[in-house]
Amino acid sequence: MTSSTTKITEWVKPGDTSGEFRRQVSTFRNWVSSEPDAEFPAEKDRYHLYISYACPWAHRTLITRRLKGLEDVISVSAVHWHMGSNGWRFVTADEKLPGENVIPDPVAGHSDYKFIRDVYFGTEPGYTGRFTVPVLYDKIKQRIVNNESSEILRMLNTAFNNVVAPEFRSVDVYPEADEKLRARIDEANEWTYDLINNGVYKSGFATTQEAYERNVTALFGALDRTEKHLEAARTEGPYYFGKVLTEADIRLFVTIVRFDPVYVQHFKCNIRDIRSGYPRIHAWMRNLYWNHAAFRETTQFEHIKKHYTMSHPQINPHSIVPVGPVPDILAMDEEVTVVGATPPFPTTDDGSQTAAALIHQHGHRDLVQAVSFNSYGDRCATGSADGKIRVFNRQRDGMWRLCDTWGAHGGEVLELQWLPTSIYPSLIASLGIDGHFKIWAEDPTVGPGTGRRFSASRGNQRAAYETRSPRAPYRSFSMRHDDETRHTHLALLSADGELSLFEYETPENMGACVLLDEVRVCAKPLRGEEVAFRVAFDPNPLPCYAAIRAGASADSLGLVVAAMEAVKVYRTRDVHKSTMGATQLQKALYLAAEVDGGQRGSLIRDVAWAWGNIRGYDIIATACQDGCVRVLRLDTPLLADDGKSWAFSDVMRRAGGGSSTQSGAAPGAATAAGSALGSAVPGAPAATGSNNQHSGLAASLARAGSNLSAAVSSGSTGNNGIGTGSGSGSGNGSGNGGSGGGAANKEPEEGAIRHTLKEVSKLDHHHAPVWRVGFDDDGQVLGSVGDAGKLICFRQLPNGLWAKSSELKMERR
Repeated sequence: MTSSTTKITEWVKPGDTSGEFRRQVSTFRNWVSSEPDAEFPAEKDRYHLYISYACPWAHRTLITRRLKGLEDVISVSAVHWHMGSNGWRFVTADEKLPGENVIPDPVAGHSDYKFIRDVYFGTEPGYTGRFTVPVLYDKIKQRIVNNESSEILRMLNTAFNNVVAPEFRSVDVYPEADEKLRARIDEANEWTYDLINNGVYKSGFATTQEAYERNVTALFGALDRTEKHLEAARTEGPYYFGKVLTEADIRLFVTIVRFDPVYVQHFKCNIRDIRSGYPRIHAWMRNLYWNHAAFRETTQFEHIKKHYTMSHPQINPHSIVPVGPVPDILAMDEEVTVVGATPPFPTTDDGSQTAAALIHQHGHRDLVQAVSFNSYGDRCATGSADGKIRVFNRQRDGMWRLCDTWGAHGGEVLELQWLPTSIYPSLIASLGIDGHFKIWAEDPTVGPGTGRRFSASRGNQRAAYETRSPRAPYRSFSMRHDDETRHTHLALLSADGELSLFEYETPENMGACVLLDEVRVCAKPLRGEEVAFRVAFDPNPLPCYAAIRAGASADSLGLVVAAMEAVKVYRTRDVHKSTMGATQLQKALYLAAEVDGGQRGSLIRDVAWAWGNIRGYDIIATACQDGCVRVLRLDTPLLADDGKSWAFSDVMRRAGGGSSTQSGAAPGAATAAGSALGSAVPGAPAATGSNNQHSGLAASLARAGSNLSAAVSSGSTGNNGIGTGSGSGSGNGSGNGGSGGGAANKEPEEGAIRHTLKEVSKLDHHHAPVWRVGFDDDGQVLGSVGDAGKLICFRQLPNGLWAKSSELKMERR
């Protein structure tokens, strides 16, 4: 933040109706000088330069330092590419990022400094401006000398000539001997700064249409002017002013090299791009990049792309990093490929196209955000950033062919999930950036490729079911279907940290649902704060047998939630619900375990719950922004004197004697004969009573192995932490413990158990943010993908730890 009322991430002052971005004037304006009595004398190893590889203003000074041979004179360190609410931060000791000297603060006495703001406050404790880079720092006086990039550039150009090697003294990017050239440089700098360097920011951070159009039009007018200037200057030499490289080249380059990778899409500067719209600017930029190490080796595209796309939530709330352009910068002898001029794809011997050709032709025209296979693995649904869903079918010859495509959402498709193949017709659930959750039902009578095969009717593209939160948009969902009861459960997690659990009696009629419970999984994120939420059901048909022995019912649902930086496990238990004098049983959520699931300050991007709890415990994995995959073990502590053995009848027996379906049953409670693991006799009648009848939802779950009968007899009110009244559970069980499920710090009620959740393996093989994790159907193999462009798989070792087993790198050729 910059003061008590303004955040560093607020680029337009709150309340400014003009919508204009106004850059702050730098505060520290002292000069390093070669004069004998200078306050800041030009001395070797006295000064340190703080930079960010992402920042174009800092990039100016880094290029000049390299051109002037100051590597052994002025030390340098780079901050992490992410800018959060506290400004630029230093990397931690175990973080590995590309680029030279991306390290924790190396200055003596700064071992506790975590952010650039610490450097500012160390110089001026009452500082209230922005915490910007570059920063030129005096290591002897322990204070900032200057934080204005244009002035630091000129200091580096001349002030240290007495201490650099002789061959670098003649390098002068602001030639002292040529006043006319200096005047031309000053004149070019003035309009280049206002219309191009700062123009991209004024366009991208504009908050009104008028401000955006005004600035983006001026930006491209200035680029047209630059194109004409370079066309005229090419007869004299390859640089901005012909034969000599000047600071005009440096100051323009740092913006142009970022233009196609970032500014075209992120700042909406998309009237034209550089590589196809400005041939002279493109050739000039590539000459500097490929023929001068000072430009090429100080340009880090990974820092650049990730910083802009993941530090500006008001522009890119989901921190999606675009894949293109590919490559980030073209080679000197390569030009833009003309559309349609690419060579044809290879064909097979019979003349049919290969799979690569089919995928290329039938694939999305935008970034694919979500992928889901059906349970047989022969159908695949993909969702992209343009809001479209495509379904592919695997043919007998092993080829995948497009079945249908349709516009599903008004923006990015965040998540997809096929419902089990036992449901007819086939159902696909989707969630969009617009916060709408939808279910699409397939109509096999409609031909493929019509765009209407998955819709409510042949005449439109509406979903069979749709819902949205009245509070904040949904950001994650998970569905679980029970083939025995035919009931489907849906968990929806909204951007304000509210988890909602729904139950559907029949999957074919998704409109008939009951809201079982709602809990808050974390504090409501602040406005503008980067958020990360994911939710997933326990995929196993029954809870782990250790949990059942501890008292969990066989029909208890398990949910794992990744909420910002924490992982939480929720379970359900059965509670009373009184409606118009009738008592029914309904599931309520309670917090069963939680743990800090990532490094402090690192968001959790994905979470997965493994199959295979027959091992006696559950496994959960998280994908973290700090580049690590973390594997967590979920155990259920058992009392040594619970009076049970591991015999089947004992595991299912509740404390106090009797099985879970026979002890303590209240009048009217449903009971069922058969296996305690839920194999009730089909069609067996349920006992009924006049006042304690189960609802249709609860009655079908009252099979052998459930704790419905015990829950009925437990007798509870809002005073004991079990929610009464509405399905949202409005009793005293509020807070992170979950409304309706009892507060987390209370003793567990009947049917509620507590787990322990601990990290067993921290896998840091990606060295870049990880976005997705998932287990195979046996829970023995864990796959993960992230910004490194690799699929890395891990396997569990005999000692319970996890280790890397394979790696597949994906490259675009």
